Amino acid sequence: MGIFPDSISRNWAKIMNGDGRILNRRRKAMGLKRQPIAPPPTRVRGYVVIHEERCKGCGFCIEFCPKGVLAASPKFNSKGYHPPYAAKPEECVNCNLCYLVCPEFAIYSVPADERKPVVVTAISVPPSLARAVSEE
Repeated sequence: MGIFPDSISRNWAKIMNGDGRILNRRRKAMGLKRQPIAPPPTRVRGYVVIHEERCKGCGFCIEFCPKGVLAASPKFNSKGYHPPYAAKPEECVNCNLCYLVCPEFAIYSVPADERKPVVVTAISVPPSLARAVSEE
């Protein structure tokens, strides 16, 4: 006889060997029912901020995003590259991996409670200001 009485040792051995009858009897005696395991509700942890005009279209952010949030945009930026866009923004986990792999620092993520998704485009110069600068 070990530390426990023989009945406990036998029951423990049955549980460890995969005999679920012991557990089922205890579960029924306690009035517990099996419940399906449901996935936890998803919540947005972060948003992606993309500076389209800085992007040179290398695709590192798209390739290394662990959740597949980013995809190549069909439109071009002023340099002629396809910048990324957030194809699945609700799946962003704010890991900032896109920021770490981007050689141009054109993309980063922020926590969901700070900002909404933003796409930063080039600021166009008003024609009146452009004429005034070129005349000087």
